[in-house]
Amino acid sequence: ENIFVSLSVTGVNENILSGNISGGYEIGSYRITGDIIIDNNSIVYLGAGTEFLFDGEFNFIINGHLVAVGTENDSIIFDNYGLNKWKGFTLNNVGEETTFGYVRISGAQKENGGGMYLSYSNPFISNTKITGNIAKFDNEEITWTEGDGGGLYLDHSNPFISKTIINDNKAENF
Repeated sequence: ENIFVSLSVTGVNENILSGNISGGYEIGSYRITGDIIIDNNSIVYLGAGTEFLFDGEFNFIINGHLVAVGTENDSIIFDNYGLNKWKGFTLNNVGEETTFGYVRISGAQKENGGGMYLSYSNPFISNTKITGNIAKFDNEEITWTEGDGGGLYLDHSNPFISKTIINDNKAENF
């Protein structure tokens, strides 16, 4: 009966991720637009040259397994997409099946463990750079002892760390 609907579509020529993820991801650059979560029974594989660039204050939470293994000449990068800092990794009850090799973790900021917060976790971390991350607070009442680990914070965790650089991270209160 002469009813017309006008539709328009805006396409994006990017790899965009958010929410629960699993499986393998092709080598490339991924723009992260929400929290990323690996569930308990899931495994995610990332190959050399993969970039996860966080477009906002989003977490990467690992409850399952992440296998992120780059090469000496082609590392895997976790960093910011824009100006806002992402919230780094949170590992919950993960074992040595979770592997970081030839990885760079930078540009993250959260309360404890700006780059990585490990809770009851024992991942394998080698040839990795954890640099330029911040543990920072907005509450003036919080003391220095209530927030730590600009780069890495361990809570009942015993990771295997080899040939890894953890520098230029800071914990601050303002």
